[in-house]
Amino acid sequence: MVAHASEPPRPVRELNPAIPVELEEIILRCLEKQPEDRVQDAQTLREMLEQVPQLEGWSSSIAAQWWTDYGCPQRKALAEAAVEMAAV
Repeated sequence: MVAHASEPPRPVRELNPAIPVELEEIILRCLEKQPEDRVQDAQTLREMLEQVPQLEGWSSSIAAQWWTDYGCPQRKALAEAAVEMAAV
């Protein structure tokens, strides 16, 4: 608990050097210890993310498939439940 409050987070590029530096900077800013140092609203975050260089070969359809394969388990469960309810 003390480490969480006092130590900086591990840079994500240490885990995956292919992540753009710009994206790492945004992630680290979101994780700042002081609230006033974090991104203050979703619109600002969106604008920052739009400036990150895109990986070649990445598209909306590839992203959608990634979320289908690896996305949030709760979201997948809700989607499956919705399909099941619609079939009744």
